[in-house]
Amino acid sequence: MVQRTPVLTAEDDDDPVTPHRRAGRRTRVGRAVTAATGGVRVRRWQRYGQDRLYVTAADGALVGWYDLVTLTAHPAAPGQAAALGAALTAWRERAAPVPGPDGAGTVGGAWTDLAGRRPGTMPRAQAAALRREAPVRTFFARVIGLPTPERARRVAARAEERVATGLERLVRRDPRWRILHAVPVGPDGCDIDHVVIGPAGVFTIRAAYHPGARVWVSGDNLLVDGVPQPYVGQGRAEAARAARRLTAACGFEVAVTGLVVPVRAKEVVVRAGPAGAAVVERVRLGRWLAGRPEVLDGVRVAAIYAAARRSLTWTAATGAAASA
Repeated sequence: MVQRTPVLTAEDDDDPVTPHRRAGRRTRVGRAVTAATGGVRVRRWQRYGQDRLYVTAADGALVGWYDLVTLTAHPAAPGQAAALGAALTAWRERAAPVPGPDGAGTVGGAWTDLAGRRPGTMPRAQAAALRREAPVRTFFARVIGLPTPERARRVAARAEERVATGLERLVRRDPRWRILHAVPVGPDGCDIDHVVIGPAGVFTIRAAYHPGARVWVSGDNLLVDGVPQPYVGQGRAEAARAARRLTAACGFEVAVTGLVVPVRAKEVVVRAGPAGAAVVERVRLGRWLAGRPEVLDGVRVAAIYAAARRSLTWTAATGAAASA
């Protein structure tokens, strides 16, 4: 069960710190989500692919804001970082999911629960930011079909959403599986498309959107319409990083397999699978995962998922992630 928090409606869609208000219009920022000590207030703003918390003092002065997409804090001044952190901690404690039977889901201290993140969160936000930077150029490029960084981010989000649809079907068939989407792994906008935890083990997924393309795989070599792509190496590195992070957070060894999932490809031919990774087309992904040998019991699945859903597992120093 999730404790709902007030969010902004379409009428309240103006970013409180972005000077794009219409002349003469008084902007409403939204209802207070919660209140910390000393009258500091936290307001949540969701619009245009953004999801932010704005913290204001009792006199209305901005203390700072926190980006729930990239998990980064932005104090209004260096001396306000502590006040911003205290307000965010209070908000997390009040807005956290109610703990389940396994105890996972309790949010305290300075970490965020990743369980509610939607697939494609990061590339959608990046695409929205690019549109705001160059709205006219983006519009005309989209009309005439020119490739742009904004389009690339939209396409990446679409691929993640399609993969997530298949993963959700897997969970409905077998509730022992746990799924996380758009897991942030650094301050530079990098994320893991999906982390999958279940009886067959732990997997990271990198979605690759290539509609109508022919994908050919032999070992570490992956070609899309004859052009080499770095997906296998990227997926393997992603899995290795996830294994290190989860092992540190759990206190026992966690093996992770990297998956590359072509989306809407016309043909996927795997002559020889890569070592330490796998290439699985999207339409076969659920069956492929369900058909793997079972290597984790329910206790281990719950423990790994409890660690994986903590933001600090992925973004803090390894020692801090383990002890947070």
